[in-house]
Amino acid sequence: MTQNRKVTEKTPSTNNQVRPDPMLNRIYQNRGVKLPEDLDYGLAKILSPWTMKDIDKAVDKIIEHIHKGSNILIVGDYDCDGATSTTIAVDGLYMCGAKQVDFVVPDRAEHGYGLSESLVDDIDNLKIVDRRANLMITVDNGIVNFDGAERVAKMKEPCELVITDHHLASEDGAIPLSAACVNPNRIDCKFPSKNIAGCGVMFYVIMALRSKMEQQGDFEKLGIVKPDLRLLLDVLTLGTIADVVTLDYNNRVIVTAGLKRMNNGIMRPGMQAILDVAGRKTGELVASDMGFAVGPRINAAGRISDMSVGIRCLLAKTYDEAILIARELDFLNKQRKEIEQEMTAEANVNPDYDPTKYGITILGNGWHEGVVGIVSSRIKEKANRPVICFTQSEPHKGRAVAKGSARSVKGVHLKHLLKEIEAIRSDIFIKFGGHAMAAGLSIYEEFYEDFSILFNEGVKRHITQDILDGLLEVDFKNMPEEFLSLQKAYALEANGPWGQNFEEPVFAGEFDIVSTKPLSENKHLKVELQKGRTRVEGIWFNCIDDSYLSNPFTGRVNVIFTMSINRFMGKETLQLMIRHMEQVVVESGEAQPVNIKSLTGRKRNMEDSCLSIGAGDIINKVLNNQ
Repeated sequence: MTQNRKVTEKTPSTNNQVRPDPMLNRIYQNRGVKLPEDLDYGLAKILSPWTMKDIDKAVDKIIEHIHKGSNILIVGDYDCDGATSTTIAVDGLYMCGAKQVDFVVPDRAEHGYGLSESLVDDIDNLKIVDRRANLMITVDNGIVNFDGAERVAKMKEPCELVITDHHLASEDGAIPLSAACVNPNRIDCKFPSKNIAGCGVMFYVIMALRSKMEQQGDFEKLGIVKPDLRLLLDVLTLGTIADVVTLDYNNRVIVTAGLKRMNNGIMRPGMQAILDVAGRKTGELVASDMGFAVGPRINAAGRISDMSVGIRCLLAKTYDEAILIARELDFLNKQRKEIEQEMTAEANVNPDYDPTKYGITILGNGWHEGVVGIVSSRIKEKANRPVICFTQSEPHKGRAVAKGSARSVKGVHLKHLLKEIEAIRSDIFIKFGGHAMAAGLSIYEEFYEDFSILFNEGVKRHITQDILDGLLEVDFKNMPEEFLSLQKAYALEANGPWGQNFEEPVFAGEFDIVSTKPLSENKHLKVELQKGRTRVEGIWFNCIDDSYLSNPFTGRVNVIFTMSINRFMGKETLQLMIRHMEQVVVESGEAQPVNIKSLTGRKRNMEDSCLSIGAGDIINKVLNNQ
């Protein structure tokens, strides 16, 4: 908690004025926005689907099966992107006239990821489905499932395959056997946005499907009305944010449209139900509510139970049905948090954990496969370097297996790094896949130490000293006092969406401590700060450790923060969401003193803390944060 961090101010990529407000103007300049029209997020600005490779083939194949009345099976994935992709596929195909659409999600432990051979075996033998499919469509998976695609071609009854995915394709351009493979990250795909999530790919297929069917008069032939695809925007927004894809212009158009509808109360019953159990209010929703409130509850089903629970919630037709499932998801999320806390505590004392390494690998004993990725994230945030947490998995060909989930930092592309290691020692791997910032892999456990050495050496080649030192980039290094206002917080909230690679604005500045107060049994810290004539409250989550309790903050501090609106009992106030804080030290090495009494160190129970902070929304975030 007391580690000093280097802070640098972002360099604007343009001097163009894009907003009259000087604070917003600088923020947008820092994010590469060059023209005012680049901030026009009207839904009409969404990219056309027709430059996606194979989307025409996919649409023609789906139309053929709709007219045949075929049974269509959606093969999903066990994360939130997979759940929303599945929901969009099922709802979208029914809206376009499909007669029977089923879905299946692989079991993480039994089938592994995607369209695996074992999953297709169970589908073919009717172990996990009730009826045979004539058309199978993958969502958020399939691009690397060559063996599974071959197995589909050998099913007992003919079944055609359409792949939709967004994960990186093979470098040689190879595509699994299929009638069509829609993926903007195919090397031969010219679609302008390579950052679209899996749910976005499926939405584009449905968008193209509706366009072609309207052009051909298919809706009249089927006796149905042209569907309103805006009904899918709520889950499309959720999946786009929850999958932490880059919020490029096209994704910001999507998210803006979805949030606008939800804030106007236009959403499916399942979305409303999850927001209700999470304590989020319509009219106040921002992108982070999808990432920290809704997404974790959907993901909890896939991590420790069955993702079909989350999908059923999103597909529910009535609120009464949805709220029962949403409560189940809320319970699963609380269970996930307990498991995560136990595993993270074990990881921190695991002998494999060496924070001096460039790339950290940790092999846990009996850890839950669905939670190791979150533990990797927690260790990565603490150590400022890539982390892979492994756990023992089912044997492969009679050999022990370690299954890992990796999380990275800027500058170290995990998928590329794993390819480099594979080129050196291909015998280590059973399989791997993923993105720049997250990846999954299975290796033979006997090679765990060899892999750890190669991973550490590989990270060393790519990582920079700034990353290792935990360099913090901010929009303003010395936040002007006049910007510390509720009006500016309103402006920041209204001018989103903020997200991956279009980050929520972060600020830095020196403040004087007025008071501090530990919350949640010495877990979080509430502070009152003063800058000039301005006083403001702040909250810092999961920050208190033994070093702080023995040497609490007093006097003057440097604070790294974002600005938010604290809404409680009809009152709105500015609140700083603290990301880092450290003592200001004068040349003598002493902490900078000020004549303000510190209330640090007092212990109060959670009920007292909730009353004193005046922040019902923040307490919800304490309880619900991923």
